[in-house]
Amino acid sequence: KKRCVKDLPKDLQKKVLAKESLKAYKDCVSKARNEKEKKECEKLLTPEAKKLLEEAKKSVKAYLDCVSQAKTEAEKKECEKLLTPEARKLLEEAKESVKAYKDCVSKARNEKEKKECEKLLTPEAKKLLEEEAKESVKAYLDCVSQAKTEAEKKECEKLLTPEAKKLLEQQALDCLKNAKTEADKKRCVK
Repeated sequence: KKRCVKDLPKDLQKKVLAKESLKAYKDCVSKARNEKEKKECEKLLTPEAKKLLEEAKKSVKAYLDCVSQAKTEAEKKECEKLLTPEARKLLEEAKESVKAYKDCVSKARNEKEKKECEKLLTPEAKKLLEEEAKESVKAYLDCVSQAKTEAEKKECEKLLTPEAKKLLEQQALDCLKNAKTEADKKRCVK
């Protein structure tokens, strides 16, 4: 490996070796069976690769924050400018992770198995899932506000993902916890 890069300028050598280190780290993480093994994989990261990974994570976070604030598709598209090339890869991996998680959950026979599926989620995938849940809740609430009959309100429930249902439930519980009067409590579960 060293022979492959020895003729390259120093800064380019570091870049190439960092990308190689990052690839080895990601391969290791994908094979890890638990958090302890994932932690062990970090030993494969060169200082340069660590920096690259941190920058990518920050870029993905900025992108997801931007998307959550965006009101239109055009604004969401604009958020993509915040992604570094490495962050794009991280985001793609997060999307794959979310897909694998959803496949796993759909095949799970009970809550314990569903919980096990969460191990498939990368930190970025968890954020992506949260974002999807927020959008699903927003679509549901918009739908309910437009609904004129109970049947129409019931139809709106189809817009809720399982994660969105959990989020909605959590929001209701938080609301109930802070409710001072019976009227407040009724508003929470309405």
